[in-house]
Amino acid sequence: MGLIELDKIEPGMVLAKPVYSHLGALLLKEGKKLTERELLILESWKIKEIDVEGVESSESKDKAVSDQLEKEELDKIEAEIETKFSSIPKDNSLMMEIKKIVKAIKVESLLEEKKHGNG
Repeated sequence: MGLIELDKIEPGMVLAKPVYSHLGALLLKEGKKLTERELLILESWKIKEIDVEGVESSESKDKAVSDQLEKEELDKIEAEIETKFSSIPKDNSLMMEIKKIVKAIKVESLLEEKKHGNG
């Protein structure tokens, strides 16, 4: 099971946990096989991420990365990205998503360098 972003969800995936609205109302039950209709419902309620079965969560991926990189290396990447994005308001969701993507690219690049003995 893993918490993943709604835009990465595909019809046929199965909910690992129930989904509630921001008001606390149950939208979809655990075990529900998702269809396009349910995805539209979640989107209309502005749900950003859900738990689905058989998908590795971003937290698990972060742990795997931290096992391969030193804390100082991750801190350096984080500091560099924070500096570059410091003037962007935190409520600018598009830029915050771009920030996450930039960080992921930098981490992946460093992992590749290490894998090929250049890091």
